[in-house]
This record gives sequence, structure tokens and C-alpha cells, in this order.
Amino acid sequence: MDMLQKAAIDHTLVETVKHNYQFDEHDALAMKNLASLMESRTNDFVDEFYDFIFNFEHAKAFLKNEEIIDLHNEKMKSWFLDLFSGNYAEPYFASLEQISETHSRIGLSTHYINASINFVRRFLLGTLVTHHRLEYMDVVEKIIDINLDVLTSAYMQEDAKRMIRTIKMIKKALDTSSMQPYYQPIVANDNGEVVKYECLVRIIEADGTVVVPGDFLPIAKQVKIYPDITRAVLLHAFSHYEQLQVPFSVNLSIDDIEDSETTSLIMQLLNEQPLIGKQLTFEILESEQIDNYELVGDFIQRVKMFGVKIAIDDFGSGFSNFEQITKMAVDYLKIDGSLIRELPDNRESRLAVESIVDLATKLGIATVAEFVSSKEVYQAVKEIGVTYSQGYFFGKPEPLRE
Repeated sequence: MDMLQKAAIDHTLVETVKHNYQFDEHDALAMKNLASLMESRTNDFVDEFYDFIFNFEHAKAFLKNEEIIDLHNEKMKSWFLDLFSGNYAEPYFASLEQISETHSRIGLSTHYINASINFVRRFLLGTLVTHHRLEYMDVVEKIIDINLDVLTSAYMQEDAKRMIRTIKMIKKALDTSSMQPYYQPIVANDNGEVVKYECLVRIIEADGTVVVPGDFLPIAKQVKIYPDITRAVLLHAFSHYEQLQVPFSVNLSIDDIEDSETTSLIMQLLNEQPLIGKQLTFEILESEQIDNYELVGDFIQRVKMFGVKIAIDDFGSGFSNFEQITKMAVDYLKIDGSLIRELPDNRESRLAVESIVDLATKLGIATVAEFVSSKEVYQAVKEIGVTYSQGYFFGKPEPLRE
């Protein structure tokens, strides 16, 4: 797209938005008349905004040091004052699109944008009421609605672009065999020895960049290509088992179990290499909705004929339905990391984990602690009686060594 085309599009955007909200030069002048009042309230706005925004965990993670906070502070002041500049031509809308692209790039959700804009709306209308400037309420509502419109529209456009890029990356990885599992050790808590590995998918780009699951699996599930990824992991794990020579586990979604191509491949691989069955565990997410227990139960029964074991992953993150667990003939419960990492300092988390372990033990089900990241967490896990542990304390996911 050349500069003239982009300029024409920018101009069309400006005119369309102004027309939709019936925002004219009289409104622009009215906003400028508020500049002095709002400038005097800029510091109050920024202080109150930060008190509000730090309720968002993602915002806390993004605004993680003083340097970033100071930069964000200046950007917020600039955006706030620009609301009352009286100049709403192409550069103003371009700056809004740039803000939206930044939000999309760092992964802030549209919920964050909506909540933030609603805070700004309340602050501005409250200021008008306090200072008896009620005649400006309509025009302030207009400029806030315009900002919300452009910010969310630009965000969705950028989000769509990111989705397309990610889908292309996934398809290329599948076509070029650059999608492969990394292996993370799971240790026995009674002696600290590695007893198996979990296969965790990664994409290895041409320049060596390792793309982690959080950057592509959500989109893969959304566009229904997740089973393609599972099949790639299964083929890699089975074909490289001779190098591994220890038990391993593979994640299965409910979509995988409901996908006939994936279940057919699993049965084919098990029939071709039946000895691997006794070394294999399938991990099924507890948080996923299971609508057809008959289908899932039938799949579990078929793979168990080869000695395959079944684990429920992230147990404790959903409804923790023990009745359904017993129906599924589960061998392991992998306790959700959000409970495990809080064990040293959180009494409620400890009580929850103790209850899970107690019930699992009575049912003859082994337990695995996820996200064991420190000696303190590991000690707490052993004290409670969890059977196995997994986490960075023992090792990060690594590629299989040739």
C-alpha cells in the first residue's frame, strides 16, 4: 500500500467516525474549551487511573518496573490532554490506532480497553458535575465513544492479522516437520529419580526461535487445527521412542478424542508398536467440558487394552468431579499448578491439595504436582504425600538429544 492510498484510508476513517457520531467543528471547539479545566486535573486522572488499572493482573505484569510505568505515565497524560486539543484530524486517529496495536502486541484484551475507557468516562463526567459544566456532557460522551470505537476496531484488525500470521506459522511448521515435542522430566517424590517425561509441543522457526504453546495453541483450537498438532506430536514421540527409552505422556484434548482421524492414528501406532503402550500416558484436561462421556470412556477402554495409562491434567482448576474420575478409570491426577505454587504460604491451597491427595490415595490413584519451582514447594509437596513432581525445580522442557 503506497502513501497516497494510506492517506485516503486514514481520511475516510476520520470522516466516517465523525459522521457516525455527528461530531463537528462546534464539538471540537467545545472540547477545546475544556482544556484548561482538564489540564488542572491531569495528575489526579493519572493517579486514579493507576489505582484502577492495577486491579488487572496482566497490567501488573506489563507495568513491572518504574521505567515502564514512567513511560506509560507520560503516554497516558499525552492521550488525556489530546482529548481536549480541538484537533481531530488524521494524526489524532493514527495515534489511537498505534495505541491499539501496542495493546494487541502485548496481549491486553478488549475487556481491558472497555474497562479503561469506562473509567475515563466516569472520571470526566464526574469532573463536569463537580465543576458545574453539565452543558459539555454530550460532547464528552461523543469523544469517549469515538475513542472506544477506534481503539477496539483497530485492536480487532490487529488481532485478525496476528491470527492469520499464527495460522500460517502453524501450517508451515506442520508441513516442514518443525513442530516437535520438548520433554520435561517427572520425578518420583520418594527417591527423586526421573520416572517419565511429558511431551510439550514447540514450534522451531527457521532462525532457531522456539515458539511456546501459549503463542499458538489457543488459535489452533479456535480454528480447529489442534488435532493436526496432536498427530504431529504423536508421530514424533513414537518414532523417537528408541532414543527416549523411558515412559512418556502426551496431552489429548476432548477435540482430539472426538476427532476420528486422531483416534485412528493412535490405534494404528499402538497396533504397530504395542510395546510402547505400557510406556504411554495420555493427559486429558480436567477444565475441558466433556459432553460425551460414553465416547471418552470407549476411547479410554480401547487404549487401556495396550497398557496405556490415563491422567487428568490441571486437576483442581475445574469442578474436580471425583465421580466422573472413577468412571474414566484414571491412573493419575496432575494437581493444578495454581494450587501447588501457593503451598508454602497459602493455607487454603494446602488444604485443597491435602483433600485431593487423600481422596486420590483412597481411590488408588497416583498424584502429580505441577509447577514445582523451588525447594520450598517440593518440600511441601512431599510432606502432603503427592506421588510425583514436575516443574522447573527439576528441569525445563528440552528437545530430545540425538
